[in-house]
Amino acid sequence: MHWRQEYSLGILEIDDQHKTLIRSFGAIEEAIKQGQAWSSVYFSLTDLREFARFHFTCEEALMRLHGFPDVSLHAAEHVHFCSVLAEVERDHIRRPIDTGMVESLRRWLINHIAVSDRDFAQHILEGASVART
Repeated sequence: MHWRQEYSLGILEIDDQHKTLIRSFGAIEEAIKQGQAWSSVYFSLTDLREFARFHFTCEEALMRLHGFPDVSLHAAEHVHFCSVLAEVERDHIRRPIDTGMVESLRRWLINHIAVSDRDFAQHILEGASVART
């Protein structure tokens, strides 16, 4: 899956981070399809988890900085995603994961960008001067 302009929120740093997350999903799926070693897939999963945490921290900081009223609800969505991703990572230690699980996580992310992130981006862009795409 590749970045589509329709995913753009108009905040350069956040859009760039979303692009990195989407590329990470693609790398994991490609490693699975190519039958790469367990460790390659596992380390790709841990890289995704670590970058997702960094990204979510950036988003939440922007929300707080700009007074986004639903920051707690949005942060709870981030916590849920990270817990599911950590569970997938733990399960992968015992058994291989399939591309279906990775696709399910990616769909969650795309939906999150399209709905929840768009809400906070509109809030920020209506009243802030941030680098825009």
